[in-house]
Amino acid sequence: MDDARNATLAKAKELRRSGEGSEALALLHDALERWPNDLRLSQEQLCASLVFCPEGLTLDLVARHLLKFPTDFYALEVKAMALLSKGAHDDVLAFTDALPLELKRKGRVGSVRVQSLLASGRVDEAVGEYDSLRSGGVDSIELERLRRLIYPPRSVEDLVSHLQRLEEAGANSSTLVRERARWLCEQSDFDSAIALLSDSSAREGLSIQNFRLLASTYVRAGKPECAQILLDGMLKMNPADAWTIRATVWLLFRQGRFIRAAILLVRGAWHIAKRTRPK
Repeated sequence: MDDARNATLAKAKELRRSGEGSEALALLHDALERWPNDLRLSQEQLCASLVFCPEGLTLDLVARHLLKFPTDFYALEVKAMALLSKGAHDDVLAFTDALPLELKRKGRVGSVRVQSLLASGRVDEAVGEYDSLRSGGVDSIELERLRRLIYPPRSVEDLVSHLQRLEEAGANSSTLVRERARWLCEQSDFDSAIALLSDSSAREGLSIQNFRLLASTYVRAGKPECAQILLDGMLKMNPADAWTIRATVWLLFRQGRFIRAAILLVRGAWHIAKRTRPK
């Protein structure tokens, strides 16, 4: 029975990803007639409905799903996203206001709430909730999307005037390179930012701040292996640097290299604690 259920779920996902929404929903409807209490099938039905159905139908399915699985957070995420798709920002805020704090600031529920706060003109609250989301509960891609909504990328003119002010204040070339690279990252032009920082490194070396920016840019560009090489080199130069230890542990966990991450975390715990201990 489990084999049949797993095969049905896999087929439904394949149909959804291929854009065959009606076929996927029909398959899931029949499957849930046969296995009405299967959480994964019901979640896949919500996912397919969110993509292919009117928001009202999705909200009806969410209500029925929560009657059977009242603690399923994924259903809350789908409900929030369906309300956002309708443009019902007041309903999003009313719905999320009623949730416990730990759910309100988690996953897509937290992301949708920030977007609705922005759409409602409650910018200060949106910024505050965004800052809370940064401490955990939302993946980096979603955080970047929210950041771009809250802090739109600067124009070329803004960059030029900013660099001029820095030069007049006596900023060195390393600082100017870093600010240009940050601007390129704001535009999501990560490859150009990497090229700029790498060229600067070849010509005159990189400051520690620019090393860190290059490592984080590699990650944002989807090149974790390059970031890992850079971080490993930074650790060899300064094995007690708390930022490098934390960044390396985080990257190792993202790559599924849990044993090495745990070993590094244990070895570096004293340095991290020393760096973050209040004075």
